[in-house]
Amino acid sequence: MKWKQYDVDATRTDTMLGGVALVIYAARVPLRREAIMVLVTARPDRADDARAILTQVLGSLEGDSNWPKPAGHSDPFGKTVRWMIAIAIGVVLLRILATRRKTRVG
Repeated sequence: MKWKQYDVDATRTDTMLGGVALVIYAARVPLRREAIMVLVTARPDRADDARAILTQVLGSLEGDSNWPKPAGHSDPFGKTVRWMIAIAIGVVLLRILATRRKTRVG
């Protein structure tokens, strides 16, 4: 299942508790300070609803993770900073070349 841009492990367990059949969905979420496990339990005839609830809960969880970001999900701010640095270096190089040409011509 998905939490933010991460693929998190989710399991389904069919079990009996006190003579009652149950379906349990569990997902482990790698929050920065402490990982949590989200459990959703339902009767077998409501298993699809339980899975939908788990998906909804995972979608609403907020927090940072200490897991590395998956490939292709780099920080957009980081890309902006890299582009700004590249442009600044380009401007400096053009400035140096322009100054050298003026010195040779003059």
